[in-house]
This record gives sequence, C-alpha cells and structure tokens, in this order.
Amino acid sequence: MTTWRADNDDRVPCANWLAGYFGRDRGALVCSGSIALELALLHLGVRPGWRVVVPSSSCPQVPAAVLRSGAVPVIVDTSQDLVLTARALADLDDPPQAAIAVHEWGMPCPLREVREVLGNAVPIIEDAAQAWGFHRENPQDADVAEVVVTSLGPRKPLSIDGGGAAFANSSIDAEIDTWSAGQRQRHRPAFPVALSKYALPHIPAAVERAEARTRHLRAHVPELLDALTRLDLRPWPADARQPPSWHFIPVRAPNAAAFERLRFAPESIELGVAAPALLQDVPMLSGYIFRGARKAANLWLLLDPHAALAKRTSFERWAKRARP
Repeated sequence: MTTWRADNDDRVPCANWLAGYFGRDRGALVCSGSIALELALLHLGVRPGWRVVVPSSSCPQVPAAVLRSGAVPVIVDTSQDLVLTARALADLDDPPQAAIAVHEWGMPCPLREVREVLGNAVPIIEDAAQAWGFHRENPQDADVAEVVVTSLGPRKPLSIDGGGAAFANSSIDAEIDTWSAGQRQRHRPAFPVALSKYALPHIPAAVERAEARTRHLRAHVPELLDALTRLDLRPWPADARQPPSWHFIPVRAPNAAAFERLRFAPESIELGVAAPALLQDVPMLSGYIFRGARKAANLWLLLDPHAALAKRTSFERWAKRARP
C-alpha cells in the first residue's frame, strides 16, 4: 500500500543516493542506528520469539533493538575474533531466524563465511555503523546480507551527530512516515522516526569526511601495527584484500599482567585506550541465550588511531609497557 509521506521528495532521493555507498539500491533515513536495526528486522518480517544471532563484542544497542522488536537475542561468543566467524557460530544448537553481522570497530566481518555456516535460509543484517568503504571495495560481497544498517551518530565514521539508515535492494521505507493523512490508511502504526529533512544537507559532507578519514588511516595505521608487533603486542590481523577502516585499533596484550599495565598506563587517557566490554557482562541481557564459552581471559584493548598518530611519543611509551 502506497502512503503519502511528508517531505519525502527530499528524503527518498538522498536515502537512495547514500544506499549506493553500501552496495544497495534503496535506503531509509531514521533517527538512530538502533532504530535502523529495528527497521531492518521489520523488513525481514520479524515475529515475536524470533531467535536473532548477535555477536558478544557488539554494542548493547544491537541486542536492545532485537528485544524491542519482540525477538530474542542469541549472543554468541566473539571474544577471540571480535567479529562473527564460523568459529563463533559453531556452538549454535538450532538455526536462528536471523543474524546480525557487525563490522565491529571497523574490522571487516567475513560475511561469506557467516553465510556458508548459516545457509541461505537465514537472513543476515550487516551492521556497518563503525565501518566505511567495504561495499565498493568488495563488490563480490555486496549482496551477501539482505539488509545493511549504519549509524550517523557522534564518533561514527559517517557522522552528522545523530541519525541512522537502513539499505536494501527493495523498498525498505514502507514502515516509516512523518505525521500525515496516510496514518489513517494504515493497518498498523507507522514508524514515526524519519530523519529530519533539515539533516539531509549535512550527509554529503559527512560522506566526504568518511572517505578522507578512511584513506588517511589506511595509509598510516600500518606504521603503528609494525611498532606494536615489534613490542610483542598482537594487533587485529588485518587482511590486505579487505583492509579495516580502523575506527579503533584492537590490540591484544600477551598476558593479563601486560593487559593491566596497558589499560591503566598514564598515557591511556590521551590515547583513548579502552577495554571492550562483552554483552554477556551486560545486566539487561542476564538470562538471555548465550552460546559459546570464553576459553581465555579477554585481553583485547582498543586504541584510538588518530590519537596514536598524533602523539607518537606517548604511543611508543604506552606500547613499551607491554614488557615488564
């Protein structure tokens, strides 16, 4: 059923233009990345009780969107790889109804590997909120997931300080409406969460910034990775065929003592060092389905690449603290 939407003469062309950067034909612009995930689940036909795979290293907003849609998050342990892999999916006892594959911290999730494990009957939502540029660089993987979502929020690669988007190869905006006469023609309430038309002019500039930022980081982060490796630290294993966009640099400490020294080092604040939290430690998810056991301590740390490049002396002092 076609419904008139206020101001969509502006919003729809902008959403569809942006969809091209994510390898899709159609887009929808909404008020947040979390709402974009809900919209993606609606687009897939989510029903109450659906089991939706969520990687344990993802943001709590991801399972929150699943819960709001009436589905059940099935949290699989990704503490070793940080992204969804065949190893993470090995402990699933029953096929889920959907999966959310997150390019966490700008690290590419191996979508084809995930598809091979789940099969063609399980739809995949690709969460690119912390990544940029993967779809044009790897067109062979562009159609693995049924839906791609992103965030336009603060500190994201593609940022206008608020908003989100969902992309597919068919219309994905049918559930969205600003207040209009079309509400009276619906069989169920519309999603009243369209991105304001006043935000639209900021999106092209955000794309330019994301492009420039990713080019800069890919050119210079390898220098940091070499320095980390020489000091017995283990940066995330980047693949030259699909390089990360380096929203953060995940670094694995050699042991628990080194992890503590690096996490609480005097330089850690200025370098944006943080320890990623896992979803199994989030109170709101207590009692939900969890698959996979953490076999070792979580020794990953996140490093802000911009800070590390700008403050080389502090970076080198920090990295050397890995050694006793």
